[in-house]
Amino acid sequence: VDAVSIGTNDLIQYLTASDRDNEAVVHYQQVQTAGLAHLLEHIVDAVRAEHRLDDLAVCGEFASTAEGARLLVQLGIRSLSVFPSAAPAVREALGTPLSS
Repeated sequence: VDAVSIGTNDLIQYLTASDRDNEAVVHYQQVQTAGLAHLLEHIVDAVRAEHRLDDLAVCGEFASTAEGARLLVQLGIRSLSVFPSAAPAVREALGTPLSS
């Protein structure tokens, strides 16, 4: 494996067994669940055990939130792909200065 990418939109959809395009079940997609944090921690631990943490990236709406970005960085994830409009708030939440 050359790289590991966690797509949080699909991960949350599968974890919660809910279709994000189906209004009848979309409310089940609660990203504040302990299950999501535990699953992400398990993935990070597995990648860390292979000494590939530098090759791990996360994308999706979860990474574009201050709460999500903080959790991901606390778990050891170093590469986040966020919406451009969310970048300033994520950087502020992480205490990361804007680069020129």
